[in-house]
Amino acid sequence: MEYFSADLFIPCGGRPGTINIGNVDKTMFNPETKELKFKYVVEGANLFLTDDARRYLEDAGVQLFKDASTNKGGVTSSSMEVFAALCMDTADHDKFLCSRDETSAPPEFYEQYVQEILAAVRHNAKMEFNGIWKTNHEVKYPDGSRYIRKTDATILLSKKINDMQSYILGVLEEHDPENDWMVRAVLRRCVPRLLLVHCGLDKIVENTPEAYLNAMVATWIADEFVYSNGLQTSEFAFFQFMRSLEEKSEGEVTPSTM
Repeated sequence: MEYFSADLFIPCGGRPGTINIGNVDKTMFNPETKELKFKYVVEGANLFLTDDARRYLEDAGVQLFKDASTNKGGVTSSSMEVFAALCMDTADHDKFLCSRDETSAPPEFYEQYVQEILAAVRHNAKMEFNGIWKTNHEVKYPDGSRYIRKTDATILLSKKINDMQSYILGVLEEHDPENDWMVRAVLRRCVPRLLLVHCGLDKIVENTPEAYLNAMVATWIADEFVYSNGLQTSEFAFFQFMRSLEEKSEGEVTPSTM
């Protein structure tokens, strides 16, 4: 790195804290001109930079996106693979999502599901980016000194989403029948359409462990609400969000065609 510069730097490996506040000047700035070597840093490797090094680079003018935000596509794709295995009958999963042997082409259903995964990754990435960008341009630190850095926007958004997920999970674990509409309404929105059409919602609920479904529901609600409303939101805004969801879900049926 001492001899290279580029518009975009995507670290995809290395030990945790490879770039830290002690060596960031040497590794990320030209030693002669003291100019930045990279305009954009999008972290592909977890923990490659320390948070203090990230903040230092942002203050110097780098557009930096933290690992916890940029690696969510992998989490999305792997969780959707697991979910398909859980909600489908074993025979169906083997028939529609597995190749017969190493030389066989993947089933058409598999190819369609890959496209659903890619669409979900793009959707989630867009929400994450917009949430970070909005926070970075509209929300200041409590002392009012400056707008929140993108590094800290990732941390704060994640905390707000995680806190809301925990709260919603607690509500769902009470098994109140009054919440059944919410579970089914959210599943119609977060379960890939291909699986809804193929399995039907009732079969998905029957096959998938309740804890997994509850986590999906809590995650979808928290993500959609926080990304739509940002960090500076209120309990009343959440009430309106849930009331809107309930109104839209009235009379809904599970799709039967693609």
